Amino acid sequence: MINTIELVKQRKEEINQYLKLIQDIDSSLINTQYNSLIVKIMKSNLILMLYNLVEATLQSSFSEIYVKIKEENCKYSVLTDQLRAVWLNQKVLNCQKELRNKNIFINIKTIVEHIIFDKSTNFNKSFFNFEGNVDNQVYYELCKKHGIKFVGTSHSNDLKYVKDIRNKLAHGDNSFGDCLREKSLNDIKDIKCNVFNYIDNFLDKIRDYYDNKKFIIQKINPKS
Repeated sequence: MINTIELVKQRKEEINQYLKLIQDIDSSLINTQYNSLIVKIMKSNLILMLYNLVEATLQSSFSEIYVKIKEENCKYSVLTDQLRAVWLNQKVLNCQKELRNKNIFINIKTIVEHIIFDKSTNFNKSFFNFEGNVDNQVYYELCKKHGIKFVGTSHSNDLKYVKDIRNKLAHGDNSFGDCLREKSLNDIKDIKCNVFNYIDNFLDKIRDYYDNKKFIIQKINPKS
């Protein structure tokens, strides 16, 4: 999980430095309508940075798990039921894309051979198509599908808030100056801390899953 941990560390630092810059500007500027607008715009940008962290963490984490499965040369038979279902779902979706293509027979044949002859499995990270809609529910559902027990934190709703603000800005529903006009810098700082805490809790679960290879069926030693 080195790449994901480094990614999170870097983006957290970027966010912290950006928030400090906003605080410095807010405390040093003369209180004019123009200067107040600058701070409001910067607060909206910080929410975008938080969403960037949320989505990047999720995608990077599962991408690294898929790489690990490939490096371990895991065959279909050793994967947990959850991972088998994820793999099969990816293959079926790929077949659906080939419905009008003669390669559909080849794809079905490949799936059958993988299962019958217990071949090594590869997962495709390109099936992650979040489209700017990552929140706690997406984290929860993706973890559940992979057999990871993670339900979020007491501040999980802040991820939905960040996602909703991101989408309002991306789709033009709100301007950068108006979107967070009711939020103080302390409010923004609290949201940032809650998102950071959520990410840290998620990474603890993911590291345990990754390091202990919980994508593989756990053997139970018989009682003596």
